[in-house]
Amino acid sequence: MDVDVIIGIVLTAVGVIILITTITTLTLVMRLLGRRAFSNRRWFFVQIMLVFFVVGYIINALEMGGIDIIPVANDLLIVSFVYFFGGIFTIVTILAIRNMLRDILGKHIPDEEAIGIFLKITDTDRVLTHLNEMFVVKCDNCNKVLTYTVADVVRDHAFTLERGIQVEEVFGTVSYKLHPVHKCKDGRREICVVHDNNLASRSVEENRLIYGGRI
Repeated sequence: MDVDVIIGIVLTAVGVIILITTITTLTLVMRLLGRRAFSNRRWFFVQIMLVFFVVGYIINALEMGGIDIIPVANDLLIVSFVYFFGGIFTIVTILAIRNMLRDILGKHIPDEEAIGIFLKITDTDRVLTHLNEMFVVKCDNCNKVLTYTVADVVRDHAFTLERGIQVEEVFGTVSYKLHPVHKCKDGRREICVVHDNNLASRSVEENRLIYGGRI
């Protein structure tokens, strides 16, 4: 066996190991995103493409070793397929990253539109006394004082509203759980603040990292 063939097989085998490691890491990331109520479906397609690349690398290594599984007369056709699917993989990955960051960072929405979205998703048809009020809460992690409005929470969770705004009803009494987001010392962190049926602040339940040193 020629030295060039041996080198090619070794490089391909290393590539397979790298791809398998990437698939494993991506699986862990998808689980973490799921636990934190972020969509991971768009990453599933990226994972499938990585599996196809692994299969392709293995077939290529076998062919270099003289085992023809899928005979192709024109080697240039194989290269063209690699370039084509490599391009698809790149754009799909970039779009998945863009969508994940969009979920985490939110969207700029005018106050009036944000308030309208809040009233719609909470199915509220009565006047809420503190709807436009500025609230203050302290982060237990960095001791920073965070100010926010209902509109701010809608903007922060524009693509994950079910995560940022929750309505609870106990014995006929409605309360709202809002999750304002701020830039903490270790990344973007959200604080769960419980508001009563008129949106007056009542208590703080949770302070959690959503994006920073670790996913």
